[in-house]
Amino acid sequence: MSMTNPPSGQPGPFNPGSGQPGPAGVPPQGQPPYGQPTHGQPGFAPPGYAGSPGPGGYPPQPSGPGGPYPPQPGQPGQPGGPGQPGQPPQKKGGARVFLVIGAIVLTLIILGVGAAVLLTRDNDTVSDPVNPPGTGAPPGGSAPPGGTSAPPQVVNSKADEAVKSYLDALAAGQAGVALVLGKDQPTDTTFLTDAVLADSLKRAPITAISVSPPDDEYDNSVEASYKLGDQQVNETFTVQKTGDNYLLYDIAQNVSVESIRSRTLPLLINGVAVQSDEVYLFPGSYLLTSGNEYASYGNGALVVKHPGDYPNAYELRPKLTKAGADAFVDAAKAKLAACVKEPKLRPAGCAFFNLRERQGQDIDEKTIKRTIDGDPWSNAEPKLNYQDPAVAEVGISIDWSATAKGREDGRSATFTADGYDYVTVKAKITEYPLKPVFTR
Repeated sequence: MSMTNPPSGQPGPFNPGSGQPGPAGVPPQGQPPYGQPTHGQPGFAPPGYAGSPGPGGYPPQPSGPGGPYPPQPGQPGQPGGPGQPGQPPQKKGGARVFLVIGAIVLTLIILGVGAAVLLTRDNDTVSDPVNPPGTGAPPGGSAPPGGTSAPPQVVNSKADEAVKSYLDALAAGQAGVALVLGKDQPTDTTFLTDAVLADSLKRAPITAISVSPPDDEYDNSVEASYKLGDQQVNETFTVQKTGDNYLLYDIAQNVSVESIRSRTLPLLINGVAVQSDEVYLFPGSYLLTSGNEYASYGNGALVVKHPGDYPNAYELRPKLTKAGADAFVDAAKAKLAACVKEPKLRPAGCAFFNLRERQGQDIDEKTIKRTIDGDPWSNAEPKLNYQDPAVAEVGISIDWSATAKGREDGRSATFTADGYDYVTVKAKITEYPLKPVFTR
């Protein structure tokens, strides 16, 4: 039975006979130009009681005239006592009355003292809290927040002293001290810590600090200069007197990282993960990293020269590193080589190599041999996907041909086919090993 021509733009069917290639395929309509990736393609789904009773529990009693008890008859020196005339004999029942009265008074006194002790203890429990042992916090207080030095009481009676104290604190890596010198506190202190500041000072120490006093006591502007690494910084600080102390209006800058932050590729600043689109930073040098050797953020650190500086984070968009590009291309080459070697009409994961039989043809798949003409990687420039920076991608053009043996209408035949395809190769760089996928 005679062969039919394949539809335009489809990989050619095998042609029997001379072994000459049939009409070449053409790239699908609407494909981007040679060597350019297709943008907008979806990426892969890509982490006491002060007082005490007297002896025997009785309160001390006054003695002598005017005491609380009347003179007892029958006592020496008292009327009616022994040797005194005109007094009737003493009755024994009188002593018992006084003993009963004394016991009642004693009971009331003891109950009153006990109630006072209980009330005093209850009041002590409410008004004098004690921190549990081992917390490291002073009695009645709380431990300083982690990551910052415990700020001392900083007193600056002059405007220039406040600015000098602030810059000295930054130069010494004392984030807590710098914070208390601010008139208003930042809403987020994730990156305003000793550890983050110490990492900054490794790359850009703050030195040569010089602060000039204002012209008069009513001037709230303070001129200062210092070096941030190799950069000279001259800045005017605004202060405000609060009581007897001066405080700075600005101590940290609110930097937007929304333009470079992704939900699929981590963003770390000086080793601390970013969890929001805005971060507060002291003046200093901040290294942005992904925690992945295949992706980096820009070519250097983000520098905040002074609290009023507005650094442009957009220039630090993530990009594929050389190590990432090499690993990606190597994995893609290995995948393409496997496609070439697989003796199948439709090799798995290699749709651009698909072949089909025409009516009456019976192709022996074991005899299929494919070849690639030229080097499809010569102009390849892999990069990270704009919408999903966790995915590396590249567009390549592939010229290929194939031969096979089999039968046509019951007779032995040799078949040939060729094609041209522009394909996009993608791989998720957060997966190891990389798994490239080819799409047309």
